[in-house]
Amino acid sequence: MTTKATIHVPGLKVTVPLAADALPRDLVPMEGPAGEPTLELVLDGGPLTARARLNGKNYRKMLKTIAEHGTGNVAVVLQGVLRPPADQGGAFVLEGAGFQVNIKPG
Repeated sequence: MTTKATIHVPGLKVTVPLAADALPRDLVPMEGPAGEPTLELVLDGGPLTARARLNGKNYRKMLKTIAEHGTGNVAVVLQGVLRPPADQGGAFVLEGAGFQVNIKPG
């Protein structure tokens, strides 16, 4: 009887809860073009790094929601598909990364 099997997949859907107060407030300007900022996510205790290119307008909207409700009153989640590094030893890529901000019932 086999106790282990391997299935190759092109990516992994990941959901990363983030502390609202840990998100940089200066990653996008609050006025004008927001661009496509990048967040680097580093797994505590290991070398795994993933880069998430973000929609600047989505990031700005998230910051405004956090400012309106307070860091302790929101739950912030970053979602995307984890893809392997383009180069050997490079960072993983969180493709299609986007934020979901939920206001905690109070």
